Amino acid sequence: MTRVFHLAETGSTNAQAMARAVAGEPLPFWVSAERQTAGKGRSGREWVSDAGNLHASLALRLNCDQKRASQLSLVAGVALIDALGALSAGQSAAKIDQIRLKWPNDIVAGADGNSAKLGGILIETTCDFGCGGLICVIGFGLNVVSCPTVERKVTHLAELGFRVTQGLVHAALAASIESALTLWAEGENFAAIRARWLEVGMPVGSSIRVHAGDTIAEGQFGGLDNDGALLMKDLSGRIVRFTFGDVTL
Repeated sequence: MTRVFHLAETGSTNAQAMARAVAGEPLPFWVSAERQTAGKGRSGREWVSDAGNLHASLALRLNCDQKRASQLSLVAGVALIDALGALSAGQSAAKIDQIRLKWPNDIVAGADGNSAKLGGILIETTCDFGCGGLICVIGFGLNVVSCPTVERKVTHLAELGFRVTQGLVHAALAASIESALTLWAEGENFAAIRARWLEVGMPVGSSIRVHAGDTIAEGQFGGLDNDGALLMKDLSGRIVRFTFGDVTL
């Protein structure tokens, strides 16, 4: 069983996990916290971290290259959906069918154009100069019993009919991410992860807007390529490939 360092409070579980890993803490391990005071999302955005919600980061070592390591957000998304699926078993009120993944790292609930953010994933990596390979931290933020007051629509598991605690979610996630990482095999079997992601992700054909640097493009979601990049059919019918960006449904 992977070790867990559970803290009452920390600035960021990702930062705490990376600091411990770089300092030589044997990998893999988890860092979780009741609340974060400096939680962060992609591009340095603030992540509000209220008590009772999931704030947990898994630190591990990979021996693949950075290109394959970038697939971790999709691996982690699949693991989180599978964990929620396991938790919904026997809970007839749990609206698991409303939850899906939004490329590259968001968990949302609701219909296209009216979806609410449920959680997010943040991947951070650094070179492991001591042992070789990469030190990777997979950060999970999930609204379990509450959600912050922010400008965009948000929701939480209790609002979706789940009767679970942060601890139960973390336990289910720890099991599912281990299975997903084994299936992925450091990118050797990414095709299986890609297929599963497309089953639980935003539907192909969904109308999307992509903000990638200075580029803003609109069109229809065309799936994922063999490396996990987003494919979009733009308004002229051309297929455009994105390796990063923010997607709006």
